[in-house]
Amino acid sequence: MDAPNNEVTITNVTTGQKIVGRFAYHNELKRPELIFCFCLSMAYDDGLRKFGGACIEITDEQALRDRIAGALLRRSRYRLDRPLLRADRITYYRTDAAVAEGVDIKNPTHLPFLKRDTYAAEQEYRYVFAKRGGYELNQVIVNRHHERNADIGKLEADEITVRIGSIRDIAKVRAA
Repeated sequence: MDAPNNEVTITNVTTGQKIVGRFAYHNELKRPELIFCFCLSMAYDDGLRKFGGACIEITDEQALRDRIAGALLRRSRYRLDRPLLRADRITYYRTDAAVAEGVDIKNPTHLPFLKRDTYAAEQEYRYVFAKRGGYELNQVIVNRHHERNADIGKLEADEITVRIGSIRDIAKVRAA
């Protein structure tokens, strides 16, 4: 949520009517169904067993990133947004605190790397790419009629398989 510390002007583009006041916005992706995330954890503990009983440790993150990016470049079936691939740690935030240094909540390529602090124990790391049009920002005025979380729950889930070949040379199995 973006709550500027100043008044803003909202213009109705149909009527030209302007409203000036202190408003807060949800900065969100217009089409989150076009965003694809490969989620990993930087932690290795019992709390992650809810995601399954196996653990693969990546020993060369840059090689994994290069292989995923290469596979995305070879794909001809989907038109992808730029940047082609982003990879980063999740920034966990509190809803009552300012955003972390270096995070631009108006940059749609940053939004898939934000998560509420209640999930911080996951120590998540993501590889993210988007189909064309996925990185478009939508600012929605915060009000009691709009609940984005409920809207996201209604979206159809989609999957894309990205084949990168064997990772035996850059990963090892950890005992569960």
